[in-house]
Amino acid sequence: MATSWVPARSRALAELFERHAGHPGLAGALREVWRTLEAQRELGSLVRVREPLAAALAPAGPTAPGAARPAGPTEEALVGELATAYAAGAPADRGLLGRRGPGGAALVQLLARRYDVVATNPPYLGSRHLGRGSRTT
Repeated sequence: MATSWVPARSRALAELFERHAGHPGLAGALREVWRTLEAQRELGSLVRVREPLAAALAPAGPTAPGAARPAGPTEEALVGELATAYAAGAPADRGLLGRRGPGGAALVQLLARRYDVVATNPPYLGSRHLGRGSRTT
């Protein structure tokens, strides 16, 4: 999945980077995700949104069992902020995934989800060699 446009660097994006500038790891992760979103026409579903953010938010060292999570942004909140910045950079005349507002954020939200996929490529046997259950589907 990809859109046919590259988002403009909007004021919303600049504000996103400014808000998280005090957290070097997170600021770098946000810039990394944004660079891949800018290349989404070539990368498509290979764009990773959550992984860099999760790595940046992870504690630097071991944490004690039951220790409170440090205050700060959550992964989900950051995905939402990225989606908003991405949508703000969309040209006004684009389709569902490219329009301003909630539709423009759809690509970021879809790429941020985790999916389970099973892909197979069984050898061709011909239907007479398949089991009974496989022949009826």
